[in-house]
Amino acid sequence: MIRMGGTDAMMLSYETASAYMHTFKVAILDPSTDPEGWSFKKFHDDFASRLHLVPMFRWKYAPSPLGINHPMWVDDPNFNIDYHVRRVACPSPGDHRALCEFMSSVYAYQLDRSRPLWMSWVVEGLEGGKVAIVLLLHHAYVDGVGAAFNLQKLYRTEPGWKPETGPPWQPRPWPSWLKRLWWGTRDLPKVLGKNLPRVVTGLRKKKALDESLAAQGRPPHPSMSMMRRTPLNVSLSYGRTFVCDSLPLDHFKRASKGFGVTINDVFLCCAAGVLRRLLRDKHYDPDQHPLIAGTPFAGPRPEGWQGLGNFATADYCWLHSEIEDPVKRLMASHQAAVEMKEHMKATV
Repeated sequence: MIRMGGTDAMMLSYETASAYMHTFKVAILDPSTDPEGWSFKKFHDDFASRLHLVPMFRWKYAPSPLGINHPMWVDDPNFNIDYHVRRVACPSPGDHRALCEFMSSVYAYQLDRSRPLWMSWVVEGLEGGKVAIVLLLHHAYVDGVGAAFNLQKLYRTEPGWKPETGPPWQPRPWPSWLKRLWWGTRDLPKVLGKNLPRVVTGLRKKKALDESLAAQGRPPHPSMSMMRRTPLNVSLSYGRTFVCDSLPLDHFKRASKGFGVTINDVFLCCAAGVLRRLLRDKHYDPDQHPLIAGTPFAGPRPEGWQGLGNFATADYCWLHSEIEDPVKRLMASHQAAVEMKEHMKATV
C-alpha cells in the first residue's frame, strides 16, 4: 500500500465527467520485422509476463475515509488482465485519420475507478499491416518522466529480449474502512509536516517576486487568472476530437541553431502559430492579446520513486499568438521562455 502524494491526489480530485485526467501513450509497430510473426495472443501473453516489472498496473485507488488524508494505491484482489488489454480492428481504411478517430472515441470516457486506472487497446488493421498499441494511463499514477521510465522497463529495442520471470502474484488483502481511517490519521502529521512548509515558502517567494517586479515597473508574471476569455478556454463537452501528426526533429534543430534559440522555443512559436490560425477559424481576432501557456518541468524524484508519482512542477509564460510574423514570434517566444525560467529559479 502506497499513499499518494498531493499532486497525485489532485489528479483524481480535479477529474470530472467532462475533464479527464488520463493520458495517451501510443506506439505503432511493424510486425513484419518479427520473425515469429504477429498474433494478439502472443502480445497478450508477453505483456502479462512483464506485469511484475510495473507493479502499479495491478493497483487501484482506495479513498481515505472522511477525506482525512490522500488516497492510497492498493492491490486489486480481482485484477483481470483481459479487462485491461483489449483487441480491436481499426475502421477502414486504417489510415492515420481513422486511428485518430478511434483514439478520440476511447479517450472520451472516464476510467473505471473500481479497477486499476489504465487500459491498453491493441489496434490491428492499420495500413501496411501495422499495429498500434494505445495505452490510456491515469495521471494520478505517474508523470511523464516516470511513465517513460516504466515503458523502458517493459520494452527494449533489442529483438527477442525477455525479462526474468517474476514470482506468482499474490495480492495483499484489501484494507477495511477502519484500517484505512487509522492509517490516514497516523500518516497525517507526516504529510502535513512535509508539505505545509513548502507551500508557505513558495507563497512567500512569489509575493516577494511580485513586489520586486512592481517596484521595477515591470508587469507581473503570467498566471492562469490572467488568461482572457477566448473560444479555447471554455467548459468542455463530453466528447473529444484527437488529432496528431509527426514533424521531423531535424527541422526543429535547424531552426533552433539558425536563430540561436532552444528547441522548446521553436515549439512554443509553432504552437502559438497554430492557435493563431485556430482562433481565426473560430472568428476571434488573435491580434488582441497573447495567450498564456502552462509548461511542466521535471522535478527531482526520491530514491525508489523513478516510476511512480508526480514530481513535475509547472510555470506559465506568454504564448505570442498575437504576433503574425513567424521570426518575430520566435524571438518573443524565446524571451518569454527565458523569463519563465528565471521565475522558476526565483520561486522554487
